[in-house]
Amino acid sequence: MNKDNIIPPMTHPYGMCWQQPPTYLILIDDTHAVMSRLDFEILMDYTRSQPSALYNGKMWKAQYENEKTNEIDIAYREILIID
Repeated sequence: MNKDNIIPPMTHPYGMCWQQPPTYLILIDDTHAVMSRLDFEILMDYTRSQPSALYNGKMWKAQYENEKTNEIDIAYREILIID
């Protein structure tokens, strides 16, 4: 398995308050994330902005890719919903 296709655990203390679906319910490859509609609806919607706190394992809905920073690598995938 490619290490880039593993969602890392959320270990940052702020992650205790962040709501997102369990990572084991999401399948990912180099270009796509596959999840249920319910899991998709759980993701916070940042299609017009970016969360203020960024840390490993945090997931959210986004419209466009943002630039990589020196602090954290943000990996983007097109989401495919299975019902």
